[in-house]
Amino acid sequence: MSTQTETGSTTGTGKLAPWQAAVVGSVVGTVAFGAMMMTIIPDPVLDVAIPNLVGVEARPNDTALAVGWVVHLAIGVGMGLAYAGAMQVDAIGGFVTGNGRAVVAGLGYGVVTWIAGGVVLMPVLLSTMGFPAAPDLPNIKPLGFVGHLVFGVLLAVVYQALAAR
Repeated sequence: MSTQTETGSTTGTGKLAPWQAAVVGSVVGTVAFGAMMMTIIPDPVLDVAIPNLVGVEARPNDTALAVGWVVHLAIGVGMGLAYAGAMQVDAIGGFVTGNGRAVVAGLGYGVVTWIAGGVVLMPVLLSTMGFPAAPDLPNIKPLGFVGHLVFGVLLAVVYQALAAR
């Protein structure tokens, strides 16, 4: 008797399994958002605040950029996998049938990730961990909002292009 291992790829279609497409899309979206953080967002989020989320004490004069990138990518991939899970629900995934609807879904998901992550969780977790520069709750920053929208749209469009249905 032979044993067959599921790789997650969809043979013959050139498409990826949903979780694989979500990983690719979330990495693309997270890298774009991280680039925004490093270039146009004035707060030291990627190199100071995010490392402090995992207990790495970073300060403006003693940053931990590599840790910030790893943590941000891990969070982004987790959010991407949650997006892929939502796309498996017929009422949600059935709506997202083309690139235009993928953009709409990505904008909506960007708003969700911004509210959950940037507005609520980040300030709560940082203040709980005793980070002295924790943002106020709610943490409403326009550029953070735009960054989450960019993440969501890129995730959704890449997912739409790569995921097998």
